[in-house]
Amino acid sequence: MEDTKSSIINTNLSDDSLELVVTEKTLGKLITNAQQIHDMVKESLPKYDVTNYNDDNIEQAKKDKAALNKAAKALNDKRIELEGEFNKPFLEFKAVISDTIGLIKQCSSKIDEVVKDNDNKRVEKKNRDISTLYSSMQSPVTLDKIFDQRWLNKTVTMHKVEEEINKKIADINTNLEYLKNLANDDESIYESLKAQFLVTLDLNQTLDYFNQVKKQREEAEAKKKAEEAAAARNASILQPESKPVTEQTQLFEQKSPNSVTEQPQNVTCQANIVTQPTSGDEILTRYFTVTCSTSKLIALSDYLNDNDIDFDKVEIEDTLCKTDRKVIQSLLDFSSKYICEHSTNAPDVNKCRMMNILSKKLAKMD
Repeated sequence: MEDTKSSIINTNLSDDSLELVVTEKTLGKLITNAQQIHDMVKESLPKYDVTNYNDDNIEQAKKDKAALNKAAKALNDKRIELEGEFNKPFLEFKAVISDTIGLIKQCSSKIDEVVKDNDNKRVEKKNRDISTLYSSMQSPVTLDKIFDQRWLNKTVTMHKVEEEINKKIADINTNLEYLKNLANDDESIYESLKAQFLVTLDLNQTLDYFNQVKKQREEAEAKKKAEEAAAARNASILQPESKPVTEQTQLFEQKSPNSVTEQPQNVTCQANIVTQPTSGDEILTRYFTVTCSTSKLIALSDYLNDNDIDFDKVEIEDTLCKTDRKVIQSLLDFSSKYICEHSTNAPDVNKCRMMNILSKKLAKMD
């Protein structure tokens, strides 16, 4: 008995040693009158058809219903009894096998913990080895940016890991050099591209970012040049001439004795003023010279425009021929229309207003 027990203990469990062997299997045989009962019920069903019952024989209907239910219950109870007897051997067999499987899985689970613990230690050590290796390399990014979980596999050697890391770093440096050349020695652009690339390590995405920034800069530069050109054109017409204070000539038709003479500035403008009449007023024209700061001159111009007082620079008619005025007027009309169609901000709207005023003034000279 002890030899048999020792033999069992020393046996290694495997799918071969645990192969289930059925030494005897006897399938039960059951002989009953179940089929006869089935045939008899089918033949008797018309007798119990619902059309055979009404209010006159309701009591008989109740009796027949009770009799049928009792017969059905008796048949089902017998079936359950026989089923239990037939299943008993198999259920006993099933319980033993299920318990055996549970014992095997419990043991396997504990072994699995040991195996996983050993593998985790191996992975942690390899992770440390990779980190140590990477810290000895010159790389523009941290290890997590290029880390490949595949490197932790037992089949991937450290030599292979080192080769792949070197290739990744080389690819990154090559892309950074390409971006530096693309920036054309513009340090600010390069730093922006570098920062974008090192976040994603996606060259195509970085190039899309570069094209977007380049387009925005070109549009901003074009807008700035257009505004400067427009300001220069406006200045040639609107801005007063600078003259020494000693050359100022007061051309007022008359001066109020109570007026206060303001300290003259270095800006002098000679103008022709035409006042717009109210009801019954006479239209008058005055020529005079204004000497003040540029900001005050602009404020004066705004005041005259807001009050519908027409004014012109006297020198324009002397220095521009009729063809020149037509060209300028055409440019003013085109520029005003273009700006108004493409912009709604206040500075641009004000430019349109000034251009329209100048165009009308040039038209009156003809």
